[in-house]
Amino acid sequence: AAGGALMRFIGGRAHDDASDASLGTRLVSGHLVQLSLIGGYVLSQCLMFTFHNRGLRALPLLHVTVLNLAANAVASTVLGLALFGEAVAAKTVLGLCLLVTGSSLIVRGEGKKAKRA
Repeated sequence: AAGGALMRFIGGRAHDDASDASLGTRLVSGHLVQLSLIGGYVLSQCLMFTFHNRGLRALPLLHVTVLNLAANAVASTVLGLALFGEAVAAKTVLGLCLLVTGSSLIVRGEGKKAKRA
């Protein structure tokens, strides 16, 4: 279902004019959640950039790019499920399996090709 547990937490209960204190508390907690999500996004982008650059030092460009693509798709699906309660359809799981399998074949194929040369 759209939204999930985190979005219900941010939304809180129905608005009640008599409880201005709880409204203020919900607004502050909602902003704190939003700021923490933005901070988490920035942190994840910095980590991805760091690991991608370290990978480029150790592996060929194709390997790093393919592995980054597969890891990004899997992480997005898992985090969407964990944080937002997004439904994961069978098509999504099948697609992730095909993506990871294809990525593995590309990396293995390139490794064998490099050994022959």
